[in-house]
Amino acid sequence: MLSRRNLLISGMSTGLAGGAAKSVASVGTIELALQTRDRSGVAQTTTERVDPKKIGIIAVDVWHYHWCRTWRSRAGSLIPRFNHSFDAARKLGMTLVFSPTNAMRDLNESPQRKATLALANHTLPPLKNLFDPYPDDLRFGMCECGLGDDCFYTYNANNQHPDLRMTDGDFIALTQQEAYNVFKERGITHIIYTGFATNICVWDKPTGAKYMRQFGFRCMLARDLTEAMTGYAEESFNPTQGTLEVIALIERELAPSISMEQTLRRAGAWTGQPLLDFVHLAP
Repeated sequence: MLSRRNLLISGMSTGLAGGAAKSVASVGTIELALQTRDRSGVAQTTTERVDPKKIGIIAVDVWHYHWCRTWRSRAGSLIPRFNHSFDAARKLGMTLVFSPTNAMRDLNESPQRKATLALANHTLPPLKNLFDPYPDDLRFGMCECGLGDDCFYTYNANNQHPDLRMTDGDFIALTQQEAYNVFKERGITHIIYTGFATNICVWDKPTGAKYMRQFGFRCMLARDLTEAMTGYAEESFNPTQGTLEVIALIERELAPSISMEQTLRRAGAWTGQPLLDFVHLAP
């Protein structure tokens, strides 16, 4: 039986061609296997070759805290996979942008933040007002702990997860203008979205895919580097199902998804068999 993470990596119900790791193509491009869904929900895959230097990866709201304990545990368990993926992406020349909105108390003086603020402003193009199902269809819940163990909202001061690695050459962007400046300065044409929560912040925050795709960037979701915020109902619904449903809806209505691990393996940047998916306990 496939694990939750293997389902996300492999393309859920369809399975994408994996193949052994190989070197980057001589023309300096890598292959993106883009998964979308038709109106009946059947997954389809197309491929596109892109210069990795034209790819930006943005990590939205990878916070260290969430008031739902189960969701916090599930999201936090992905941090080792984020770090390994980002290290491999940097080797290929991709640009890393972190967007910990409402969670900047320890990062205002960071070199990544200063690098972003030093960029000149580029004129924002008008929004295209593309179709957007949020918030009705991208459903989200209040707690994932189940009956009898509900969490309650608290006003803890969020911060970016302390185990999420940033390096020199990365950026921190919080607004549409700041993200746009980074992507234009770096010649970015394609943006890979990662982070939390898939159905809320990743899509709808100022730096989210909702806006960047309207500015003309080719946006996609890394389905193995995200976690939706949905709910839990005994014997009928669980958070894994919720994340898979949200990803499927995005693939059908909004943007394609990729497996970050498979993409990096095909490019020869993901090496070995690192231990990334650990057992985590939750209420």
